[in-house]
Amino acid sequence: MATVLTAPSPARRERALRGPSLLENGAHLSAHEFLRRYAAMPEVKKAELINGIVYMGSPVRLDQHGEPDNLIQTWLGTYCIPTPGVKAATHSTIRLGPDDVPQPDGLLRILPERGGQTRVDAKGYLLGAPEFVVEVAASSASLDAREKLASYRRAGVREYLVWRTEDDAVDWWMLEEDEYRPLTAGDDGVLRSRVFPGLWLDVEALLAGDGTRLMATLRAGLAGPEHAHLGIRVAEARRNRSLTPGGWLTRQRFGLRQPSGAFGRCVGSGDALPDILAEAPIPTRRRSAALQVVCVTTLPPTEKLTIRTVGAPAPGR
Repeated sequence: MATVLTAPSPARRERALRGPSLLENGAHLSAHEFLRRYAAMPEVKKAELINGIVYMGSPVRLDQHGEPDNLIQTWLGTYCIPTPGVKAATHSTIRLGPDDVPQPDGLLRILPERGGQTRVDAKGYLLGAPEFVVEVAASSASLDAREKLASYRRAGVREYLVWRTEDDAVDWWMLEEDEYRPLTAGDDGVLRSRVFPGLWLDVEALLAGDGTRLMATLRAGLAGPEHAHLGIRVAEARRNRSLTPGGWLTRQRFGLRQPSGAFGRCVGSGDALPDILAEAPIPTRRRSAALQVVCVTTLPPTEKLTIRTVGAPAPGR
């Protein structure tokens, strides 16, 4: 019986030489393995892991993505510059969880020392869910409007915006009770963020590519009282050195009705004003019981901070 031998194709030979470490569209991987393979392929500019499945980037069209992406990045950057405790980023790999490593077009995040959900690991990757994510997609059938929507919801991205360029539409979702609900525009057609005070989006201007009008609306939001209040809160907190993550605070600083010797510990952010409910009952078993105070900079002024008791006493008090 004759045996026919065929030489492997160049592509197949290259895969064999490199071993099973390539990223392939549709492969099922863990976040760790995905990042390992991604790092070994510097020629790949965009790859994402969504719900354990690898998605490779495709060629980018100027009208559907390149120019819209530039306009939305300008909008994000313009908001970020005068806003304390907030950073913007573009096309950055994010480790959301064991099965999700997206690379969104744009994002806004609150710094961890200001109560944000993210931090940067030793390799420079962002860990955790940014408070705001933006994607530029072709249509409602795209990955951004379907699989990634579910991924961002699971991870706890508080607001998610998708600009569907082929559909000539914008979707802005906000996370409420673990579900995404559409953000409703005002009578003037402007969408206003619930997480970032002063982040205003003129939808008509965005869809028309009218950068001048888009920036004018944003500047109006930045000049408004909500954004100004955020700056006052940060400035006041900076004047009190005790308001730092992990810092122990006296009960008098927050007006807590506790026995002498009780202290609060700020574990979330150093930029929140003392809006704690002094009337809230806080049971303690020992006079030295400590209070952990979860402080979040960007809560609306009407919301209150959270208090819970912990067993450890304030050290050295």
